[in-house]
Amino acid sequence: MHELGHVLAAKLVGLRPTHLIVGESEVLFQRTVRGVKLIVCLVPFHGLAIVEREKMSRFQIVIFAAAGPAANAGLAALIVIIWPYFNHHFTLGAIFMHQLAIAFLNLVPQDWEFEGRRFPSDGKQILSCFHRNKPDEP
Repeated sequence: MHELGHVLAAKLVGLRPTHLIVGESEVLFQRTVRGVKLIVCLVPFHGLAIVEREKMSRFQIVIFAAAGPAANAGLAALIVIIWPYFNHHFTLGAIFMHQLAIAFLNLVPQDWEFEGRRFPSDGKQILSCFHRNKPDEP
């Protein structure tokens, strides 16, 4: 959900997403969908949405970076709305907490390492737009 939020936001602000990667380790599934290479890996932790390298405005960076946590927060809000209609409160509660945790952890300004490369977190990308002359590239 998180990475899909990034991809949809990238398209919305005129960027060209090239990859949506879910997980790490061995590749289980690969397919190109609407010009975006979808890669699903064995270990479902971490993920990455990659856009074509081009000059990005601060606005594009903020929208792109905020969209992942916003997707998680949106799913958490949906769970609150449907909560009264389901009996599986433990399951819904676990999904709710997981979505909030993903959103908040990604807003912490730090670098993530993925397959030997370092990437700024969503929070670091957003913060860099307000604190520097040149923001970090996603």
